[in-house]
Amino acid sequence: MHAVANRPKILIVEDENIVARDIELQLQELGYQPVGITDRAEDAIVLAGQLRPDLVLMDIQLAGEMDGISAAQTIRTQYGFPVVFLTAFSSDDTLARAKLAEPFGYILKPFSERELHTVLEMALYKFQAENKLRISEAFNRCILDSVSAEIAVLDSSGTIIAINQAWHRFSQENRCDQDCHWQGIGSHYACLAHCQSGMRFDANDVNNARAGIQAVLDGSLAHFNLEYPCRSDQTQRWFSLSVTPFGNDGQGVVVSHTNITERLQSEMELRKLSLVVEQSPGAVIITDMDGRIEYVNPAFLRNCGYSRAEVLGKKPWMQAQLYASMRAAVTQGVSWSGELYNRRKDGSTYIEHAIVTPLRQPSGEITHYVSLQEDITAKKTPGRRA
Repeated sequence: MHAVANRPKILIVEDENIVARDIELQLQELGYQPVGITDRAEDAIVLAGQLRPDLVLMDIQLAGEMDGISAAQTIRTQYGFPVVFLTAFSSDDTLARAKLAEPFGYILKPFSERELHTVLEMALYKFQAENKLRISEAFNRCILDSVSAEIAVLDSSGTIIAINQAWHRFSQENRCDQDCHWQGIGSHYACLAHCQSGMRFDANDVNNARAGIQAVLDGSLAHFNLEYPCRSDQTQRWFSLSVTPFGNDGQGVVVSHTNITERLQSEMELRKLSLVVEQSPGAVIITDMDGRIEYVNPAFLRNCGYSRAEVLGKKPWMQAQLYASMRAAVTQGVSWSGELYNRRKDGSTYIEHAIVTPLRQPSGEITHYVSLQEDITAKKTPGRRA
């Protein structure tokens, strides 16, 4: 029995009034809420939209030009409500047509109250389960479509069974070659590395990608990753291919392609910058906000004679007056320049021209100070070697 507040609403569509009233009484006794009765398919469609029942109990033979099967198909298409057929006909032709309406149950007349209750409960349970599944699938679809990476799901044979919006857009913008005829879902993974519009892949990368996907499919690899270039006459892009299994017992794999061009370009720029700093003839020092050294380049180490381990975490020595002047400038966010008198590890002295600049993050926050220093000993003391 259902609680009064949660009684499922049932729309009865039956061409015999006496039978319809008897069904109404049975439904009430079983804890359901009959919300309407009609003997016409056309009226059933209208009432379904108005009453919003939890289930429609539909006779197949009805008054009017439309039968219950046609009405059930319309109700299922327009509103998505579950339909249970109620009929005295059980011929193969009738069953074949009824299947097309995707009913949630089928009751043959005459029937017992127990049969009615069992079929209705199973139909309502199945409908609720399908609703949960649809919600889950919609949620998963939203997540997949929100991801910028191109994602495809392959079954155990390597056939694409699902793709996200990013994959669809990429496949439309980079059509596969004519020998592959790749349109997305239904295609085989052997086509994954082919595109036209002037795009070119290295043959070794193509073969490695195919072998990697197959290895994860057959279980010989737990996962597979590959970074590869995709070239055209205008540009070169880099992608990362990731293949991971899903489900149990080799049900398939998830393949994702991520455009890593921007990341690799940034890494290349950082490497260039690092080389410039490391190979600079002038000393470069980076300190934290308290002035403790976090980085020095080789030129600084050559000038002072100390090792990196000996200077990291220490504060550079400066005359009190110079330090106060420098500190006042950089804490205000402006650069400071001046001459520094330093002492090497061996005790000898040298003179440097220094420019100390605050290092700002994209947010504008100052997090470090950078000092660029040039040994000017020879210029300041003619005839003396630095």
